[in-house]
Amino acid sequence: MTSTPPMPVELLQPAHAAAYKRLRDLMLSRHPEAFTSDAQTEHHRTVDSYAERLQAGDGGFTLGVLQAGELLGALTCEISSRAKERHLGHLVAMMVAPGHQGRGLGGQLLAATVARARETGELLQLTLTVTKGNGPAVALYERAGFRTCGCLPRALRLADGRLFDKLQMVLPLDTD
Repeated sequence: MTSTPPMPVELLQPAHAAAYKRLRDLMLSRHPEAFTSDAQTEHHRTVDSYAERLQAGDGGFTLGVLQAGELLGALTCEISSRAKERHLGHLVAMMVAPGHQGRGLGGQLLAATVARARETGELLQLTLTVTKGNGPAVALYERAGFRTCGCLPRALRLADGRLFDKLQMVLPLDTD
């Protein structure tokens, strides 16, 4: 991994929705096995639907790295509206643009997301799923302290029939 100097990680706002959609459409089409959402369906979503996601009125948030108006990476922390699950944050949609992968940007996004989740004082743990066999992603999450707590076999089925398992990972926030 070639590390680049740290870049500012910022809270994405509805005004970033078009850049977010561009990056998401690109990543879904290039890496269908890495995302639960499929490229064809998501391509038809409007920019406004992403603006709603970036509004994050439920306590969730999306962090990103922007350079000259281009979104280089993003990571979302979703928080359930259910009272019994409000202590859980679920990380979704980790994306780093081609040409910027392997330079530490994902680690910066992950560290900033974990830090922000801890700052809420409400969240006790973070969860995420990652496609089994995605060694670089699993290693990134493990370096951040996440541990595998389960595996859902055949969790994803692509249009071509390929099946992929998803690992469930967890990071307690109330212990160090």
